[in-house]
Amino acid sequence: TLADALVQTAPKIKELRFKDTKLDDAMLGTLLKAVEHRPSLKVVDFGYNSITAEGAKVLAEHLTKNGIGIESVNLAVNSIGDEGAIALANALAKNQLVTSLTLRSNKIGEDGITALSKLLESNDKIVDLNLKYNKFEKTFINFIKLQNQVARNKALLAEKEPLSIKRSKDADENKKNE
Repeated sequence: TLADALVQTAPKIKELRFKDTKLDDAMLGTLLKAVEHRPSLKVVDFGYNSITAEGAKVLAEHLTKNGIGIESVNLAVNSIGDEGAIALANALAKNQLVTSLTLRSNKIGEDGITALSKLLESNDKIVDLNLKYNKFEKTFINFIKLQNQVARNKALLAEKEPLSIKRSKDADENKKNE
C-alpha cells in the first residue's frame, strides 16, 4: 500500500500533498501513521477531501506527538466543523511549530472560531490563518479578535527576524561581469 511505501522509502519527505484525492478520515489516519516519525515533514495538504471532525481529531493528535515538524496544515474544503476546529485548536496550544493553518470552507461556526481565538492568546507562531467561507458572521467579536491576534503574530515575527533581501540572478551576473 501507499502507507507501507511511505514507511519504507520516505525518511526525508518534506511535503505530503493529497489535495482532492477523496481522502477520508480512515485513510488520513493510515497516512499519518505512516509518516509518524518524520521531523523533516513540514507541509501537509489535505484540502478538498472528505475529512470530518473525526479526521481533524486524528490530525490534532498527530500534531501533539514528539518529533513532529509540521509547519503548514491545509484542510480547506472539508467538513471538520466546530468539533474539528476545537480539536485542532487544543492540539496547536501544545504544538508551537505550525505557522500556517488553512481551514477555509469547513462549516466552522462561532464555537470553532472562539476556540481558535483562545488558541492565539497563547500561540504567537501562527501568522497565516485562512477561515474564509465558514458559518460565522465576520462581525462576530471573536473573529475580529482572532484577526487582530494573527496580525500581532505577524508583527512579532517581523521583529524577531531580520529583513533578508534576496539577490536576483541578474544582479549576480552583473557583479561577475564587473
